[in-house]
Amino acid sequence: LRAEILDGSGEVASALDALARGGVSAQPVVVHPDFYLEWSVVLLMHGQQAEALRVVRAGERAAPGNRELLLAEALADSLLGQFPAALSTLAHIEKQWPEWSRLYLAKGAVLADSGNYPGAMGALKIAATMGPEMGPAACYLTSTLLRKQSVSLKDVSGTAADLLRL
Repeated sequence: LRAEILDGSGEVASALDALARGGVSAQPVVVHPDFYLEWSVVLLMHGQQAEALRVVRAGERAAPGNRELLLAEALADSLLGQFPAALSTLAHIEKQWPEWSRLYLAKGAVLADSGNYPGAMGALKIAATMGPEMGPAACYLTSTLLRKQSVSLKDVSGTAADLLRL
């Protein structure tokens, strides 16, 4: 919570320091998946994808099989240009939770990032039809995709973090 308050007030360095003191490298005191997820969101929002991936993987060790953390891993991999790894993680999530609408929104973003625009459009269409909360987000990404004929999570500031917060 302290890190979120610091981040919200623009004190990014202090927020990251507060999170680091929470301890990922040591045995974590807080093992709830939300701790790792929030930490990774802050890191992604500030362009620290490699560190976010490290935090997410630590969270997965603490809470194996958590779909939120797996999604965060896929998005961090995509931001690092590791598209095969991102798509592999998304495929794993899809096998486990095919009904999860946020998965298809993230899949659309990752496919667009990798240059597979037809695949991205298909995934975004699925996301838009799965639930009312997905409609606006999928429409936003779809319109961006159509406008630019390409979209990158790096170009759409905060998109990765937004996907994790839906």
